[in-house]
Amino acid sequence: MTCCCNKVAFFWTLQLAALRVQLVRGWRTHGTLQPQKNGLAYVGKFCFDYVAGQSAGALEVDIQGQMKGSVSWKPKNAKDFPALPNFPPTPGGLYLALFSDRTAAWRIARGEWNDLTAAELLERAAAVRAVTPTVDGKFAANVEVLGDERPVFVYFTFVFWSARINAESVPISYTIHAENKLASFEREFSVDERGAVLLQLVGLIGFGTAFVGLIVGARVTDGAGALRSRPLLQLLIASCACSTLGCGCRLLDELVYAGAGEGLGAVQVAGELLAVVARVTLSTLQLYVASGKALLQSSTEVTRKRRVQLLVAGIVVVSMGCEVYVRYFGDLDWSTTLYFYASWPGLLILTLNSCLFAEVCLATWRLYKQPETSVAIRRFYVATFVAAILYFAALPATCILAHMLHPWERKKLVTRTEVATRLLTTIILCFCLRPSKLDRMINARLEAPENRQHAVEMAQGLS
Repeated sequence: MTCCCNKVAFFWTLQLAALRVQLVRGWRTHGTLQPQKNGLAYVGKFCFDYVAGQSAGALEVDIQGQMKGSVSWKPKNAKDFPALPNFPPTPGGLYLALFSDRTAAWRIARGEWNDLTAAELLERAAAVRAVTPTVDGKFAANVEVLGDERPVFVYFTFVFWSARINAESVPISYTIHAENKLASFEREFSVDERGAVLLQLVGLIGFGTAFVGLIVGARVTDGAGALRSRPLLQLLIASCACSTLGCGCRLLDELVYAGAGEGLGAVQVAGELLAVVARVTLSTLQLYVASGKALLQSSTEVTRKRRVQLLVAGIVVVSMGCEVYVRYFGDLDWSTTLYFYASWPGLLILTLNSCLFAEVCLATWRLYKQPETSVAIRRFYVATFVAAILYFAALPATCILAHMLHPWERKKLVTRTEVATRLLTTIILCFCLRPSKLDRMINARLEAPENRQHAVEMAQGLS
């Protein structure tokens, strides 16, 4: 008996793992139900649109499996979610409980999740619909979601009420498809994710143009070996390449998602990881512009060098770790967090970036205190510092301002700001680091302090 129970438990564990791998972010979601001990199984969230006088959303639910109907659940307090019509009648046993962000009920339920009973969760839900697959082992519902005065986030949870799944039961599988049917080609997208296709397309064109322009411009100016003596330009080109590929991967994923309701998981993760590499490269470039080789070679900068290495490594590890974990191993997104930088890993990355910006400011201040006779060089460092301020300060400021917006607008604003500031910073740096007569003088000022004066004098003699 114990062996049989272990096999059943192992089977359901594998089913749950398969479910997690199938889910990307999307809302044609499917899998095999594996409730916790309290009979609850959370499966995702979606933001439905609102258009006055029209039904803007649609919800399709399909359940397959063998379950016997049980005593129907009867609410103590009669209430319902007016935006959701009734499902076809079916006996009790398996219910779909829906929560709305219009109240704090879901946030409270999530905090008490491990201690909640099925009855308590059903009582707190904004809407409850029976979905027990008793007729030929199937249940299907396809309803229109009416407007609720504003776009609304809906959280979906299956609840097993007085029902058990034993070793002889056929696994209960489900498919849920939610869409905003008035949103044209973006009907598969939650309201908070609209504009993703256009954003990635603009990023692909912008970063791709910068990448090609830098390489072609350098070759036209100085020939095939133009990049060998320009480490700053090399870093910028690497950042442009990663941003271009990242936007390309995300665009492909978004286009597939727009057509099918499910994206390409591996492509999505690749795009996010490339964006992480691009951001880290851009941050490193701006720190190198301000610090030069002193950060790498000077014996007096060992402590600062290690501090910067830890900051960069922390940003890379946290960013990449979050992307891989959420995609392949993490629980479903059931939090009330509406965009990445409002979560604790996002706040940690913002903090690490702020520390990195402080390092850039410190290095720039040291440069400012040094005597400099060239107006062109001063303009160069002023422009690069402006780019650093734009890059490092815009996103935290936007995250702070996002709390003043409606919940469904926050993620769009923060995501667009991140891509826009990265693109604008790249354009400014393209202008600053383009091949010119200042290259020798700039490279000389990148030397370690003990070699800098000699290098500057040689550059001035050759200019």
